[in-house]
Amino acid sequence: MSSLVQAQPTNAQTSAARGRRGTAQPKAVGLANSWLPGAGGPQAPDPKLIVEAVKQGVISGGGLPIEFRVLGACHGRCEEQQVFGQMLPTNDLIASSIELMVSASQYDGLILMGACDKYVAGLLKAAASLNLPTILLTGGPFRRSCCASGDDYVWPNYLSLAAEAIGLSMPGGAAIPCGSVAERLLLGSAAGRAIISLINSNLTARQFMTPASFENGARLVASLGGLTSLSTYLPSIAAAADVKLDPRLFDRLEDSGSLTEQLSFSASDEGFAFWQAGGVPAALRELKSSLRLKTLSVAGQTAGDLLDDPAAANGQPDRVLSPVA
Repeated sequence: MSSLVQAQPTNAQTSAARGRRGTAQPKAVGLANSWLPGAGGPQAPDPKLIVEAVKQGVISGGGLPIEFRVLGACHGRCEEQQVFGQMLPTNDLIASSIELMVSASQYDGLILMGACDKYVAGLLKAAASLNLPTILLTGGPFRRSCCASGDDYVWPNYLSLAAEAIGLSMPGGAAIPCGSVAERLLLGSAAGRAIISLINSNLTARQFMTPASFENGARLVASLGGLTSLSTYLPSIAAAADVKLDPRLFDRLEDSGSLTEQLSFSASDEGFAFWQAGGVPAALRELKSSLRLKTLSVAGQTAGDLLDDPAAANGQPDRVLSPVA
C-alpha cells in the first residue's frame, strides 16, 4: 500500500463498521472514474453514458453506486506538449487517491474505470492494496481518444488485456472499441450487476490477483508482442497484491511466439481487428494448453469454464490469430 495511507482498518473492524449500517442497507459501490468528460471522440459514447450504465447495473443488483473522480491526464496531450514524463508518476497518485477515498468512505466494493496502461496501472495497484470486491472497467481502443486506450492499436491496451486474462475484468470487455456504443453500455451494466455478486460472495481482488493469474496475463500479452510494455507495470502491481513474480517469468515468455502473425502492427484498424477476431477470449483459447485454468474471473467462472463455454465463443480468430508454435 502507498505510504500516503498509513493505517487501514482490519477486516474485523471493517465488517463491524459495515454491520452498523444495518442489514437492510444497500451495498455501497464506489465508482472510481478517471475518464475525462467528453473526451471520447466524435464516434465514441460520452463517458457519462457508460458511467450511467454502470450505475443502473449496480442499482438493478440492489446496490448503491457512488461516483468519485480520480486523477487522469490525457496521454496524447502530454505528448503534444512534450511533458510525457508527467505520466508515469501519476500511477502512484491514482492509487493513493483511491485508497484514501475508500478508507474514508468504507465502500463495500469498487468499480475502477480508466483507460490506457498509464492509468490502469494505478487502478490495479489500488485494487491490490485495498483488497475489496473489485471490477476493472476500461475504455477500449479508439483512434485519437483520451477516454479510450490511445489510438486504435493494441499496444496502449496491453495492461487492460492482461487484467481481463488475470480475471479482474468482465470477459470479452477489454478489446471492445470505445466507438462500439451498444457493447460498451451493455458491458458497463453487466459490470454493475457483477460487482454486487462479488460483494455478496465476499470475493475480493486478491482472490483473482494470484501468481497463476498473473502468469496467465503475462502469457497473453507475450503472445501479442507486448511483454516489454507489461514488464514496466506488472511487477509493482503484483507486489501491491503481495504476490512475488518469478523473475524468470518474462524471460521464459519472451520467446514463446506470437499469436498475431497475420496482423500487421502498422494497420490503423489493429484494435478493431483484434476485437473482431474475438479479443482476449479467442486469444486465450489459442493458448489454453499453457494456461492455468483454475484461476477465477469476476464473471463467476474459472478460466477453464469460460474458455469451454460455447456461448462465449465468438469472433473470427482465423483472420488475425494463429497458434503459437
